[in-house]
Amino acid sequence: MEENKHKHSMWLSDELWADVKDAYHADGCSTINQFVEKGMRFYIGYLRAKDAGDYLPRVLAQTLDGKLGALGSRIGGVLFKLAVNDDMLTHVLAAGSDIDLAVLDKLRVQCVNETKQTHGVVDLKDALREEA
Repeated sequence: MEENKHKHSMWLSDELWADVKDAYHADGCSTINQFVEKGMRFYIGYLRAKDAGDYLPRVLAQTLDGKLGALGSRIGGVLFKLAVNDDMLTHVLAAGSDIDLAVLDKLRVQCVNETKQTHGVVDLKDALREEA
């Protein structure tokens, strides 16, 4: 359903008009009119909110929810792939080694402590030096 639109005149500074002309494409608007109308609706929504501070956080929360949701999905996918690779490496190492379970338990405690101390930045060269 198309809205009835009517032409209205308004006075704007040359500086503001230049900003509008520079910005309307960046916002994804196909016309300056669309950009100005969108901006006016945003500002009216801001003014109509009981507490003007309620409007921006709601808009920001919606935007952040979308962005963070997508980021969470990507991170989840990458973590799953890493877990699969870690599981594969664990099975390969277990099949080709003769490590006593008590030694493995001791190594786990050592690795937990090292990971805490290094905040997860574990270096293979450091581990090789320690095992040598």
